[in-house]
Formats: sequence, C-alpha cells, structure tokens
Amino acid sequence: MIAGAFPHDFSNEEESTRLVEVDDLLDQLCATDFPALSELPHDTRQVYRDNRVALIQQSVTNTLPQSLAHCTETGQVCVCWSYLENPAEISGHFLTESGSNTNDASFVLASYQRWSEDCPKRIKGAFVFAIYDPKRQMLLLARDRLGLKPLYYSVDSPCFLFASNAAAIARLDGVNNQLSSDWIAQHLFKHYSDSSSTGFANIKKLPAGHMLILKSENDVVRPRVKAYWRLEELSNSSVQATEASDLVEEYRRSFDRAVAKRSLSNYPLGVELSGGLDSSSIMASLMEQSPSNKMHCFSRAFFSLEPEPIAALNQCYPDAQYHLWGDPESTGLAYQADLARYVELFGLPDEHSLAIGCANFLRVAKQNNVKTLLSGYGGDEFSSSLAHDTALQLADQGDFMALFTRLSGNPIRRLKTIYNLAFRQPSVSSYMPKMLKLDHPALVAVQQRQQEYSLSRSNTKDHNTRMVQRWRHGNVLRLESHTLAATAFGVSFHWPFLDEDLLACYFRSPVTERLGIGNKTRWLHRRALAGRLPKAILDKNNKDVGVLRNGQNPHETFMQRLPGKIDVHSALQSMVDAEELNQFLSSPTNEQKQQPAYRLTAKTIYSINVWLHSFF
Repeated sequence: MIAGAFPHDFSNEEESTRLVEVDDLLDQLCATDFPALSELPHDTRQVYRDNRVALIQQSVTNTLPQSLAHCTETGQVCVCWSYLENPAEISGHFLTESGSNTNDASFVLASYQRWSEDCPKRIKGAFVFAIYDPKRQMLLLARDRLGLKPLYYSVDSPCFLFASNAAAIARLDGVNNQLSSDWIAQHLFKHYSDSSSTGFANIKKLPAGHMLILKSENDVVRPRVKAYWRLEELSNSSVQATEASDLVEEYRRSFDRAVAKRSLSNYPLGVELSGGLDSSSIMASLMEQSPSNKMHCFSRAFFSLEPEPIAALNQCYPDAQYHLWGDPESTGLAYQADLARYVELFGLPDEHSLAIGCANFLRVAKQNNVKTLLSGYGGDEFSSSLAHDTALQLADQGDFMALFTRLSGNPIRRLKTIYNLAFRQPSVSSYMPKMLKLDHPALVAVQQRQQEYSLSRSNTKDHNTRMVQRWRHGNVLRLESHTLAATAFGVSFHWPFLDEDLLACYFRSPVTERLGIGNKTRWLHRRALAGRLPKAILDKNNKDVGVLRNGQNPHETFMQRLPGKIDVHSALQSMVDAEELNQFLSSPTNEQKQQPAYRLTAKTIYSINVWLHSFF
C-alpha cells in the first residue's frame, strides 16, 4: 500500500510539518490498526522524505520485492502497490541492465523516464503508483485500467494527501472530515454513477484508468485529473475473428496465460472456488499447468446443489487441499466483528456486500501461508458472459435465423422469445430500497439518475457497449472491496478473467460464437475448457444452487448477521425510517421476509451506520 503528502504552496515552509504527521499516521496504522499486517514476519515499510514531500510504501504480501525506487541522478522517486504484467515491455533495457532483482517501482520509474506523463498508458496490470519529480516540482498518481487497486486523495486538507487506504487520510489530525450525503444516497440505492466519490466529501477516489497530476505553477500546485484509458478502447478496437477453431484455440491460450501470469508466487496458491464454471476453470488451468503446485481451494456449500460440483472437482484433482464451509451461520455470526474491523482498517463501509463474507476463508488462507488468491470474478461480466446478453445482441443485429437455431424450446416459444427481444420496450431499474424517506432531496436525485442510467443502457444496441456500461456501474467496487479485505490478511486477490489479452480475444469473437445450440451459455469458454472439467460443471447451463442445506430460509440466515436493533446515526435519520428499520430487524412481517430488498437495504444501512459511528 502507498501513501504520501505534497505541498499546496511551494512558498509556504510551514507545510513541511504536515509530513511528520502523515509519517506518524502510517506508523500508527502499521503498529495498531493493521494487526494482521504487523504480524507478518517479513512485512516492510519504506519512506522517502525531504523538506517538501513524503512518500510511503508498505509491503503487505511478501510476494514482491520492495516497491520504492529512487533515482539519485534525477532525484525522481516512485512508490507503487502493484502487480505488473509487462515489465519487460515497458522497460526492456532497464530489465537487461538491472537483472531479476529489479522491483516494480523501478520499472514504473523507468517508464516515466522514457514516456513522461504518458507512462500510465504503457503499463498493464493491477497497480497504483506515485512518482515525484523534484526538478519539475510535480507529483504523478495513476490507477490501473480496470480499477483492481484503489487510490484515494484529498485536496481540501492542509496539504495534498493520497493513500491506497481512505483511513490513512481520514484519521490524520488536521484533516477536517466532511460527510457526503450524495454518496450515502447513492450507496443506499446501489447506484454508482459517480466513480470518484466516497463517503467523505473531502476525500475523493481516483477512477479506474485515470491519472492525477500535481504540478507547481508560480509556486502554487494545481491538481489535474484525466483519463488515460477507457475500456471502450479495447471493446471497439478489436477486429472480429472468423475461424471458430482458431478462435477457440486462441481463447484457450489466452486464458491459460492469464492464469499463469497471476500464479507466480513463492508460497502456496489459493482459488476462491464456488464450483461454478469460472472458478473451476481457473483451478483446472492451474492444475494442468503446474500439477506440483500446492493448491488450496476455498469453497462454500451452503446450498443443496453446491457440494456436487466441488466433489466432482475433488475427484479430478485430488492433490489440491479443499477447505469447505457448509454452515452459513459460520459466516453470519462473525459478520459484525469483521465489518467493524474492515471499517476501522480502511475507512469506508463495505461498498460491495460480498467482501466481508470472504473473511472466513481469508483467515484460513493466512493460516496456510497462502498469499495469492485467484478468483473467477469477471467471467459473467465479460469472457463467459450470460446467454440473455448474447441473445439480445443477435436480436439487435437482426440475425434472427442464428438466434432461432440457438434458442431452446419449441418453434413457437422461440419465435415468441425473438419477438420479445426485437421489440422490447425501454425499461428502468426495478430495484427500490425499503425503509427510506424517499422524499429526501439526495434520494430523489439518485432515483432520477438511476432511471436515466437504466433507460440509457436499455436503449443501447451494441452488446460490447452494454457490457462496458454495466462494468463501470458498480462492478469496480467489488474489486476495490475485495482487494482491501484480502490485504487485511496479507493476501492478494487476482482476477484472470480481467486479463486484457483475454478480454480482447472475447471482444474479437463474433456473437454467434458466444451462444451455442440449445441456448448454451458461455459457448466460447465451454469449448475452450472442454476435457478439463467434469460434466457436472461443463454442462450446467444455469446458476441454480438449490435451497439452504440447514433447512432455514434465506431471511432467517441473513438476519443472523445483523443486531436486533440499530442505533441509527444522526446523519442517517433524515434518510432512514429508523422505526420501520428496527421493526423489521426485531419482528418482520411475512411480506418483508419475502422481499430481498428489505434485507439488502437493512444490511446497507447497518454498514453505513457502523462507519458513521466510527468516523463522525
């Protein structure tokens, strides 16, 4: 993780005192608020300080060399928190001269020396970095293209502050934390149209694929945020392939390379294994390429249909070590403590509802010295995308014959499906949170933006564009939340399905190659993985997981996570109907039990409430 400070005014000597406070804050976080990190035997922390600037890098996984680089000739300094995919490509001459001990920060700094402010465009991987150039009196920050790692900053503080952890800014003495009502409303509605906002009005988030430049002009530092890359560049520039056999082979090679690149570790590897197609494909690729690797698989089997595919994988790959949770109470009872710890460590509520649920297997990963954990997230969203999206694209292209031959059911049912797709009406989001005072101005504004977004996406005819819209609308939050949650245990998440070369291969494929006969979803991916996976996984054409194995209904299991009553923070009382909320928590009606929106809203309110009581 990285953090740092940069003066607003280069003529003001007093601002240098702020550097000590930032440095002290990082000391406090490492010593007390980050117990899981401070317990790591080889955890490292590096600091660059002069009379103007402080840059801090903290190693949290021990899987990469220390990532601070200082060029004594130019005075330039780089700190980064990263996994770089193309170090040789961005700085081949540097790799040759410096050898294998060169760290990521050295490659990033070398790329800056070659391409200056264009260097983020040349770098692939998961990263946030900061480069200080004393001769230009400039600080350059950048975040990776897809937003795999977060970066926060504050312009309103006594000096410019940045960190890959919002708490490193919010806990600093002298920072005047201000609440963002707009962000709270956005989070309550699960509508994330503003990718730069946080719960703190004074702390912003650098969006994915963006850079921030702080440059002194007449002794005054002026920040500038700009995009250096957009996902549309990848989805729109790919030329469609024609030969199906060549495409399947190219996809298989791209997938295996994506997995292999992310499995380089001196420690045992881990896979977040749901038993679904995506995570099972990652495990199969790992075992095929490196059968001698010590592999740990972390799975939940709360529902009746979940154990079967995991058992089938166990038969195919018995050398892996399987860690299985079969009782949802095991995660529910620890939820409140895990959420409180997450909020304290990272300074924000759980912005994605699944991140805190990872804590159970992250603990076991840490116990087994697993520091690299691969996840199948990104498959549904892109490379093995769902059947409805693909069918919609065929209808929008007017390729009704191809669509007819691929749909399941009798001819009349197929024709009806085609008609409904071709002549569908624009639709708006059906999600409506409960227990809120919907006449609050911030909630009214978010509702309007939600409807506008839904209509815009509904009217979009291009499949790739719809995927990009959906990705940008909240999916990056899952990456951020899971990255931070894993960091608290000294683990690094990796997502092979978000590999750029694999995405380019998928975007290049004709739509007819993505949907098989009989409405076979993820058709390109299934053909590429044929022969590696059990039929129970490869042939399953839906995501049905059955019913809870403990006999409870989803409402009963969910309610074990929350207290019977919530002391609603004063900042939430104008938006939340506290009386209805606590009535739902203590004695919900049958109607409330049947509506998932009540549970999701209650969980979101609770998460925000814990954060508010911690910081305001």
